[in-house]
Amino acid sequence: MEYEEKIAKIKNIVDLPISKFKPDELKAILERYEKNHAKSKLAFERARKIIPGGVEHNLAFNYPFPLESKRVFDCYMETVDDIVLTDYLMDGGPIILGHNHPVLTEKVIEVIREIGPCHGITNEYEYLAAEQLQKHFPSCEIIRWLQTGTEADMLAIRIARVATNRKWIIKIGGSYHGWSDQLVYDMHVPGTKLLESHGIPKNVFKFTDSCPPNDIETLRQMFKEKRKVAAVLIEPMGGESGANPVRPGFNKEVEELCHENKTLLISDEVVCAFRLHMGGGQAYYGYEPDLSVFGKIVGHGYPSAAAIGGKEEYMKFCAAGVG
Repeated sequence: MEYEEKIAKIKNIVDLPISKFKPDELKAILERYEKNHAKSKLAFERARKIIPGGVEHNLAFNYPFPLESKRVFDCYMETVDDIVLTDYLMDGGPIILGHNHPVLTEKVIEVIREIGPCHGITNEYEYLAAEQLQKHFPSCEIIRWLQTGTEADMLAIRIARVATNRKWIIKIGGSYHGWSDQLVYDMHVPGTKLLESHGIPKNVFKFTDSCPPNDIETLRQMFKEKRKVAAVLIEPMGGESGANPVRPGFNKEVEELCHENKTLLISDEVVCAFRLHMGGGQAYYGYEPDLSVFGKIVGHGYPSAAAIGGKEEYMKFCAAGVG
């Protein structure tokens, strides 16, 4: 689907009149849901006594109550009520081989059994995995493994500030780059700025700003006004995983503008890596970032999996070890 077609479809949806269920229709739907998923309801009532909101992930739907899974396989989930459903969420996207892929699962079990799950000592899988990631992302000359996509974005902006000796970070309005304090700004809906930054002092955002999506001229003006911009962060498809779609050529224009101003371009590949293209959004849209960040996709949804990669001249600032 081309950019213009996406924009037209979004506009058509927005222009549609708001429709509502009739009260008796909604009541019937809720009654049927509760009848079919009685065990899930009981599980939710137990969970909400000890877990805030009764769920552990912000993507969960908890009205009237969430479905509880008993097992997952391929592209399906089986609930505690023994109902098999197609899973369109797939852990938010990283399970591209399907749930519980036998070859992958067996290899993970083998590695844990023979090597151990976590030992803090260098192992060959660290560089073997990095070499595989670099094969598809040539812009990642050096790679460092991390725990979460949020952590990867945090490290990326810190590297940019050290490398450039500048402070300003600019993100594109509506984009999501994790929930670290500095980046909980203008998320989801462009122009909302501090709307979702509850509990974060305003001075934390002293050197964070956002540019409207697809507006290269405003970004150019922001460079002139701020002068010392350390980095620009982009979601390759646009904010909200492409819900605010990027226009053709915009990412390349941002890359060129960053290079003109000796500013680092950070490509947040948490959503796009291996899904949009094996080489992520940067390969699909044709631009070369200075740093790239990755989330759960690099571990196929297994916990504690994320990475940052980039040019050696910048990645040297996060070298580990003593000596």
